[in-house]
Amino acid sequence: MGTNGNRSQKKLQQDGDGKTVAELELECEGVAIDEVAVQEASLEAELEDLRKQQGEAGDVRFKTRRAYQVIGGDDSAAHAAAAREEALTEMAEAAERYVRVKTPAILLQSALDRYRREKQAISY
Repeated sequence: MGTNGNRSQKKLQQDGDGKTVAELELECEGVAIDEVAVQEASLEAELEDLRKQQGEAGDVRFKTRRAYQVIGGDDSAAHAAAAREEALTEMAEAAERYVRVKTPAILLQSALDRYRREKQAISY
């Protein structure tokens, strides 16, 4: 029993912040042990509930992160949007150049056709 007593005393000193048994007894005077036990059980139940909520929140976070990555949740969407805008700008510039070159060509062709028609009309 002496070893159990020594172990208990060492355990008390470790858990009791290095206080002596007498200091711990003095500190515990007037404390309702039953109330402390009920409070401890309540706190343990609350802690268990919080751990469960933390686990559920972790699952939601994981699923959300996975969904975010599936839809391209990195900067590739921004790069794609920028590349799209650049391509649209280049296409608009190319269309403008085409109109600037093609319009005079059409007008010239039309003038040539009219000239030929007029010359053929005169020749007959």
